[in-house]
Amino acid sequence: MNLTSNTLHYLNIIRQLICWGAFAVTVPLSASGQSADVIHQLRRFDITPADFLVNLQPVTKNYAFHFTITEDEDGAVTTMECSYDPAAAPTWKLNKYCGKKPGISKNKILKNRVAAMAKDTVRIDGNSISIKKLSYYLIVTFSADSTTLPPLYAYIKDCKGTAYINAATKRLEKITYENFRGTQLGTISVSSLHQDVFVDIIDGSYRTVKEWREISGKENSQSKTYTETVDFSVYEKRQTPEK
Repeated sequence: MNLTSNTLHYLNIIRQLICWGAFAVTVPLSASGQSADVIHQLRRFDITPADFLVNLQPVTKNYAFHFTITEDEDGAVTTMECSYDPAAAPTWKLNKYCGKKPGISKNKILKNRVAAMAKDTVRIDGNSISIKKLSYYLIVTFSADSTTLPPLYAYIKDCKGTAYINAATKRLEKITYENFRGTQLGTISVSSLHQDVFVDIIDGSYRTVKEWREISGKENSQSKTYTETVDFSVYEKRQTPEK
């Protein structure tokens, strides 16, 4: 029997789903070999635990990109249209603040944010990682190594991370963070935090395409709600080599 390439493709997807099953099944892992077991299972999807932390890592030296930060503090919305280019000077640029050309004080906001970003590799706590199957998704839970977190993401030490891998497409789709205890974000004492990180494969590597964060807590004894969305776009290859 001759099968077309499309037929073979769909049969392969069906075979994968049958293999994984359609119901929630926790994959048994021994405490001693837990991290190695998870890495072994991820390898079949061409994914490593490092991909779960892609938004926390030092910025790439091989790509330029644009990003827009939208903040909503109790209904007061601000937007920052920014760009990064490792081959340009300055490397980081605030192009518009709320639709207008930024002054010195607004440029300092981006400068302070960049200063709080990672300079060294952020790592996962190998003892925290576990894996299970839920419907058509592979679910990996983990905690970041708190000693490697940059100031911008210091609150992640009080959060549990969850990565969602589509078993049919073999693609990592998103990573979420939920706080398991109170934490601090700037001057806000946070009681509830949820963060989504959406990723996509660009030139063979996972890169962040969107971050969304919502928190509630108190600032100076007053209730506070805050959301932040960071949209990344226009990734362009540069010749500057990675260090």
